[in-house]
Amino acid sequence: MLMGAVVGFSTTVQTGNPALGVFAAALAGALFNMIFGFLVIERRANQLASGLALMFCGAGSALFWAPLHRQPD
Repeated sequence: MLMGAVVGFSTTVQTGNPALGVFAAALAGALFNMIFGFLVIERRANQLASGLALMFCGAGSALFWAPLHRQPD
């Protein structure tokens, strides 16, 4: 959900179109869920470990990309 929020916010800021931001957020969420599904179903990875890994990846990416869209002081 965090990656969807960051992608949606950055898309809305860049394009100025909130509908496109919502669509991009949904696509980001779907992509992360597809990665989770692949890891758990195909690779038979532990659900808890895979979920935590993706959560930390999302949190790290959000902290990396969020300052790029801050308003200058």
